[in-house]
Amino acid sequence: MKSAQEFHPDWTANNIANLTQFDAEEFYRTAFWNRWHIGLIDDQDLATGVLDRVVNLGPKVIAWLQDIVGVKPDMLIGPATAAAINGAQASTVLGALRLATAQYYRQDVAVHPEKAPELDGWLERNAKC
Repeated sequence: MKSAQEFHPDWTANNIANLTQFDAEEFYRTAFWNRWHIGLIDDQDLATGVLDRVVNLGPKVIAWLQDIVGVKPDMLIGPATAAAINGAQASTVLGALRLATAQYYRQDVAVHPEKAPELDGWLERNAKC
């Protein structure tokens, strides 16, 4: 996953720490929301959940989402994916996305036991968004 400095090489740690709310929102809008076409998702709770996961885990989340709604995974939200997502029950899709994310975190900890102390926090955040 790219860091803020990979998107903006001129940013220092100090610049990042002192971002205004507007600048932070613009960064997320440009680097994630617009880039991955998350705005094509009609349901705001689902779109926010997708954004949160894409920020943390990358575009593989879009492939999971495509699997959930029965679209061939290509990690892009285009017209076919958007239609399938928006034609499904948003709460059901979000529930399935939460399940896929939790499975990913558990598998990651199984492979990387040193991450185990983070698991409860990851799962708690996943359950909330």
